[in-house]
Amino acid sequence: MANKMKVTPGRGLQIRDKGVFNFEKLYGEMKGWFDEYKYDFEEKTYSEKDGSKGKEIVIEWRAEREVTDHIKYHVDINFRFTGLVPASDNFVKGTAKITFLASLETDYKEQWDKTVFSSFLYRMYDKYIVKGFIDGHKAKLSKEVKNLQSVASEVLDFHR
Repeated sequence: MANKMKVTPGRGLQIRDKGVFNFEKLYGEMKGWFDEYKYDFEEKTYSEKDGSKGKEIVIEWRAEREVTDHIKYHVDINFRFTGLVPASDNFVKGTAKITFLASLETDYKEQWDKTVFSSFLYRMYDKYIVKGFIDGHKAKLSKEVKNLQSVASEVLDFHR
């Protein structure tokens, strides 16, 4: 039985920004980050619609990486851009909200779910024997997501 644990607090880490930014650079830098860290990346949703105050774009990304035979990292990014209007070459003006959610999954291959006894052993193994190992991976994933958040912040703040 796979066990998924939240790593980011509450509703996740967020960036809210209003101003001028390079949308293509933001998209490219963040996508490149997932490639650099060797995550399997999927763009679940990309939708654009024109509104009276500018373009609205909603994007959902999901990425995961198998770290060990027992641990997998999950990172979900939700983007919401509103009021986007062209500002100058490659730049748009508008509002950006980016939410970063991270979780760690243990026994993602469900190797311990074959019998009631092995399921019990798995819970004890996770809770007591490898707890420090798992906590270390939670800290590592948290650091990675904060690094990704800082990449996005730098791109958004670059034009100021």
